[in-house]
Amino acid sequence: MAFSIPDGTTIHLGTTFGTPVAVTSISNAATAVATAAGHGFANGDIIVLKTGWQRANERVFRVAASAAGTFELEGLDTSDTSAFPVGTSGGTAMKVTAFTQVSQIIGISTSGGEQQFATVSPLESDFEIQIPTMYSAQSISMEIGDDPTLAGYQALKKAADARAIRPLMMQNKNGSKIYYYGYVSLNETPTKNKGQVDTVNSSFSLLSRPTRYAA
Repeated sequence: MAFSIPDGTTIHLGTTFGTPVAVTSISNAATAVATAAGHGFANGDIIVLKTGWQRANERVFRVAASAAGTFELEGLDTSDTSAFPVGTSGGTAMKVTAFTQVSQIIGISTSGGEQQFATVSPLESDFEIQIPTMYSAQSISMEIGDDPTLAGYQALKKAADARAIRPLMMQNKNGSKIYYYGYVSLNETPTKNKGQVDTVNSSFSLLSRPTRYAA
């Protein structure tokens, strides 16, 4: 049993990137191995993957077991060929070369991400059943102490103005990390309450599932 408290959590927005590298194939394995000639990635590099596999497309992964022409996508299990069909995995991988910390975060909340269901009741049954369908759209909301001179604020504004899709890293005090990928938005009008600091709100609309690493 383990519990965590949010104190010490930091948020970092991906701000600079390498040139996308062609991925010719990804293996079906407990730990997926990508084939990419001359990829140049090192162990521990963070990449954004685009692939024909919907469950892995537009997600952020960490590179492991890097070798000439191949590298592992740490934490990605592609052994289920129904979810990851053979022969449709080609795409690109792009290294995130720098993250910018978003400082002065007062609080973080999430919405969405819940399992959706289709309710069915066969004519012969007097009992309804629910069949899982998809997950609802998910977003992250950050309340930030208002200071437009901060590098993190400026990075959020630049991405929001461009309606850019960016990776986001949440680093917890225990060393674990969660990576997200989605659209950035920023409301620059501060909220003002007597006796409290001015805050602005930034939201992050996810395009895909997050990726978590224990350390």
